[in-house]
Amino acid sequence: MASQEHKKLKGYATQYLRDNGFKDNEIYEEYKLESSQMTQKLYIDIVGIRKDKKVAIECGRTSAKRLSQLSLFFDGFCQVLG
Repeated sequence: MASQEHKKLKGYATQYLRDNGFKDNEIYEEYKLESSQMTQKLYIDIVGIRKDKKVAIECGRTSAKRLSQLSLFFDGFCQVLG
């Protein structure tokens, strides 16, 4: 179960995507990413996907390795810190 702080950060991330033109039906929470290029599945806190753009947002501390992995699959990616 996510902490209150983590839920709050997810709310900020969702609002950021809305403010940048993503509709609610284009925003996903706990998005599962599977690829033959990776040895394990990734669960991404918040993802925005529309025809012209894919953005991943991790809430809280995220390793540089994980952000590097996200850069392979998304046009934009970032982390939201509390």
